[in-house]
Amino acid sequence: MVPKFEHLCLDRDGAVLWVTIDRPDCRNALSLQTWAELHDAVRWASREEFRVLVITGSGREAFVSGADIREFPVARANPQQAVEYDRVSHAALLAITEIEQPVIARINGLCFGGGVALALACDIRLATADARFCIPAVRLGLSYPLATGIVPLVRTMGPSAAADLLLSGRVVGAEEALALGLLSRVVPMAELDRETRAYAERLAAAAPLTLAAHKAAIRALMAEVPLGLEVVEEKIRRCFASEDYREGVEAFLGKRKPQFRGR
Repeated sequence: MVPKFEHLCLDRDGAVLWVTIDRPDCRNALSLQTWAELHDAVRWASREEFRVLVITGSGREAFVSGADIREFPVARANPQQAVEYDRVSHAALLAITEIEQPVIARINGLCFGGGVALALACDIRLATADARFCIPAVRLGLSYPLATGIVPLVRTMGPSAAADLLLSGRVVGAEEALALGLLSRVVPMAELDRETRAYAERLAAAAPLTLAAHKAAIRALMAEVPLGLEVVEEKIRRCFASEDYREGVEAFLGKRKPQFRGR
């Protein structure tokens, strides 16, 4: 029996499991609960006989609009809470990267912040032609996570393109994201469901052990993290202890431009 979740909808389509983030009130923003449910859903799927997983967002406006910043003052208010928040989100992303079955991201609109990390955890990324991508951490005074955000972004796009997105916080369109290597394919919105289902069915018909071996090999190459990253981790922790972090969240919630002071 397919389990029920508050923030997710799970649908069995033959050998394919569709996991839909269903939070239309906030454009499918990822809360701490959503991350926890994603982890549980993927772990459950790993024990079932699905051949392929598809992760998508409800509606036509957004795949994932980012983290649910409304809960930051309570759930991510200091470095200690940030560590716990990252533990939950990292567990969900790790579950996606470690599952033997291929995972397809069906990107139907906005893909911001944590949505990019979620898409990067998937093996294949299909997006609509009007999809938009952004990592707005520089406008909030926080740091994108190292192991599940920055590392896969650099390894997928290269250091120059990753630096562009991380340092500028600018929005890029689907065609540019495809050129940068962030996407596997761009399709018109009207064809997204058909293309996703066709791709999922193609993978579902392939040899599962071969798929698992290929995915494991790619994961092993992508997961190699250089030594000596303690300084980077410390810089990330400092972000969550900074005045700028508090200012960024308060400005976002107050719908005003943040005034950062570098402390």
